[in-house]
Amino acid sequence: MYSPEVEKALESAGAHIGDIIRIQRGSEVYEGILLPRSEYGDPSCIVIKLSSGYNIGVKYTPGTVIKRLRKAAEVGKFPAKKAERKPSLPPVSLIATGGTIGSRVDYVTGGVYMCVKPEELLYLTPELEDAVYIERMRSPFLVASEDLTPDDWKEIAEIAAKELNTDVRGVVITHGTDTMHYTSAALSFMLRNLSKPVALVGAQRSPDRGSFDGAMNLLCAAHYAARSDIAEVAIVMHGESSDTYCYAIRGTKARKMHTSRRDTFRPINDLPLARVWPDGRIEALNTKYRKRGSSEVYADTAFEKRVAIVKA
Repeated sequence: MYSPEVEKALESAGAHIGDIIRIQRGSEVYEGILLPRSEYGDPSCIVIKLSSGYNIGVKYTPGTVIKRLRKAAEVGKFPAKKAERKPSLPPVSLIATGGTIGSRVDYVTGGVYMCVKPEELLYLTPELEDAVYIERMRSPFLVASEDLTPDDWKEIAEIAAKELNTDVRGVVITHGTDTMHYTSAALSFMLRNLSKPVALVGAQRSPDRGSFDGAMNLLCAAHYAARSDIAEVAIVMHGESSDTYCYAIRGTKARKMHTSRRDTFRPINDLPLARVWPDGRIEALNTKYRKRGSSEVYADTAFEKRVAIVKA
């Protein structure tokens, strides 16, 4: 939000975020797309994107005149795609929680925005339509993974348990990568009597980059959830830097090893559960794993937050 004075001036001019406006301050005249204010920016500076592509801030002072010229485009609004029912494909449920994999680049402002609806993920990964049928899409919240709390783990676990007790083959959870291994560990303990696969998946690179890894990761995660006989919580991400295959890594043994490498997740003191290819092939790499069954899953979400680390 801008300052009350700026908000009042913008309202008087009928200007909204995404509009092209003219700001005249004495002999100075600026034209550009009105942008949202940065969280830490000066609330009395109006931020606009010039035709050159640069963003500038214009200090609002008494006598500043603002005029709305025209509407540019919707900011942070992206196309979505509904899943079409295909009885021949295995059904899975998708739980979207946020992260880079659930973000889109707005080329009007140049900023990255969180997807508002999980259906927007299908628009980014059309290959999913030929791999699985998304029976249900749930989005309890959309936050960066570093902001997740144990209460969020509980909510994810409860939703996942409910979905696993339906006729779906498995559950896919989109998540930010910074704390994905914490969530995978928590869910591994919270989801009791697990009888179907649960795949956590994210992206290391944003969707505006040619090296975006989210689409392939999501596709492999869907294959793991739908076609694997491994009934365990796993992180499914790139197995190497190239777009060849993903690893499914046991949720309690995974660790993020690098800030930007696409194959950042590695198993610690364990083998990956499986290697998953984008075409649906799955190769088990670990001889010890929980297999699919018919038991009813329940969420044991009791969690003690008062925890201390004592180093000796």
